[in-house]
Amino acid sequence: MDRGALNLRGRIVTAIDMRRRLGLPPRDGGNSMSIVVQHGDELYSLVVDEVGEVLSFPVTSIAPNPPTLDVSWRGFAEGVIRLDSQLLVIVDIDGLFERAEAV
Repeated sequence: MDRGALNLRGRIVTAIDMRRRLGLPPRDGGNSMSIVVQHGDELYSLVVDEVGEVLSFPVTSIAPNPPTLDVSWRGFAEGVIRLDSQLLVIVDIDGLFERAEAV
């Protein structure tokens, strides 16, 4: 699941390919982006296809995962937020790492 490592201001950070972690097919070319998160005392770079925008919302707006949510996503999804024309899946970062450690 790891994509490798990178140097972030002198600190070695493990890069994690989110497509692989979520069971999605590999991306065909194009640029990717990294989102740096902290889990425990370590930093990780989550390699994603793109970052659209940063949104703020109240915690009370998070709805439970719908029963139609793909089984492979349920272990990572903390819930969903209903936007105008789509659902935004909220990724549980701690769950993401706990599930990876159990594999």
